[in-house]
Amino acid sequence: MRISEDMFPLGLGYIGTMLSEKNHFVRIYNADFDRDIEPFSYSYEYSFSHQHNIVEALNNDGHYIWKEVREKIELFSPDIVGITVMTNKYAVSLKIAKIIKKINKGIKVIVGGHHPTLFHDEFLINKNIDFVVRGEGEETFLELIKELESNKNQFTEVDGLSFRQHNNIIHNRNRKLILNLDSLPYPNRELLLDKEDYFPKLNFEIITARGCPFSCAYCGAFNMWGRKIRFRSVQNIIGEMLILCRKYNIDQFLFWDDSFTMDKKRIVEFCNKLRNISDYCLKWSCITRLDLIDEELLQQMRESGCRNIYLGVESGSEEMLKLIKKGITKEKIREKSVLMKSSGIKYSTFFMMGLPGETKEQILETYNFMKEIGPDNAEINIFNPLPGTKLCKSLQDAMVLSQDVKWENFSQESMENYYTKGMTKEEFSNLILEMAKRFDEYNHSQAYRREIKEGHQRLAESYAILGNSYLKYNQLKKAICKLEKAIELDCTCILGQYHLGSCYQKIGDLEKAIGCFKKVLQINTINKKRFWAGAHFYLSEVYYALNEIVKAKLELEECLKLNPVHRKAKENLVKYEN
Repeated sequence: MRISEDMFPLGLGYIGTMLSEKNHFVRIYNADFDRDIEPFSYSYEYSFSHQHNIVEALNNDGHYIWKEVREKIELFSPDIVGITVMTNKYAVSLKIAKIIKKINKGIKVIVGGHHPTLFHDEFLINKNIDFVVRGEGEETFLELIKELESNKNQFTEVDGLSFRQHNNIIHNRNRKLILNLDSLPYPNRELLLDKEDYFPKLNFEIITARGCPFSCAYCGAFNMWGRKIRFRSVQNIIGEMLILCRKYNIDQFLFWDDSFTMDKKRIVEFCNKLRNISDYCLKWSCITRLDLIDEELLQQMRESGCRNIYLGVESGSEEMLKLIKKGITKEKIREKSVLMKSSGIKYSTFFMMGLPGETKEQILETYNFMKEIGPDNAEINIFNPLPGTKLCKSLQDAMVLSQDVKWENFSQESMENYYTKGMTKEEFSNLILEMAKRFDEYNHSQAYRREIKEGHQRLAESYAILGNSYLKYNQLKKAICKLEKAIELDCTCILGQYHLGSCYQKIGDLEKAIGCFKKVLQINTINKKRFWAGAHFYLSEVYYALNEIVKAKLELEECLKLNPVHRKAKENLVKYEN
């Protein structure tokens, strides 16, 4: 049943931190985390073919996971347990609630998250559930705890809360969305139970916004966060990054927003401020949409430390793209993929298969399209008709979805989600496993290529450093030999091109020097100021030596734009103007 869920549960993290700051003793237990699974060992073929483990565990009271849950609760001895519930964990949450009440009937069980927000009645029919928190949970949960502490039991005043009263189910009015996200505390990772098992496995995800204005037919995020997007301030985001960096000695982050680049102006501000933090070199990744990136923005992102962008492609079939209302075409995907490849930022893509009415040919079309655009990594999932989405409603209207639905099958890794056309269920399952195998093979081959490429890059950098050492001691033949070897290994080795240009300048081969310095200016680099300003300066010297004064002055001006305090550039500009 266990999966390697190495993400910190941010929803519980926000609520737990708010409670902790109000002097409540809080711990967060992530039962989906497997300390024995190595990170990055994920296989789609294994995952898709082992989803039955969840059903088997639900039917087995003696399963080790229930024993572990029971032990954790008995050891902690809580007064209140809050459970966040995604749709496919509905039955799991009821099982945990039953375990809790068997340990101590006095423990209050509160559920929240996407599924309880939509199906509050369904939970409260179960006597082991005391309260349902609907929508954003931070303020609702905190107010509920205050009422429980006061013993007044005036729960009707808590917005966003559903509960039982005298055998009736009461739904309070909806809570207004939190407009100022900066008012929320940074989620405290120290609240994790057994936190020593997580590090260094734990990924450091950050959410910088809530809400999404798009209308993808398969996505139900709006049910929780609304359509209107709310942003955290750039200063607030960087503040959290720096705290995590200092506390855990990490420098890599993943922004887990639905579409991180929604507001271009905000992202440019973020990139500029991040670049100016001189004490740290922070690296980051994000999730966004293909139609929310452009060349200028990608350059800004790369220069501020962006290493990977996750993009939703979803399908290689034009018909399926129209069905899911993604708002993009294959031609647009091709265009943006070319842009990503030239940006110097790695990119990963999300795909789905098994969409309603999809044929075998269309699923194969998606696989072939994935290979055509050639991402650095390709994620594949099985379509899952999430409650509250347009596609789920259309399946319900067509009476394809049973009324007696088994929510545990509503997983993007479950082959029970069978809504395709022209295939039997067995044929669909076989095709899914074949696609999983192909995607696994593709990702492994890409990882191998990256390993070789990164090995070449590291070796090239070593040759470039050695070449620079010879350059400093004016051993120019040896320097050129090593620097040319660096460029042979990696033509984008900016150190190699930069120092080789200096060597050619010193021996008087000015045309080759110009070629090297121009190459430096073409290479995407996060060290733009250092290398690009220097390349412009040395180009100005070469042009001056060739008596091309106008070009020399233009290069100095470009140098000073990048580095306004470049002393020699200022001196030479005065000299050239005279």
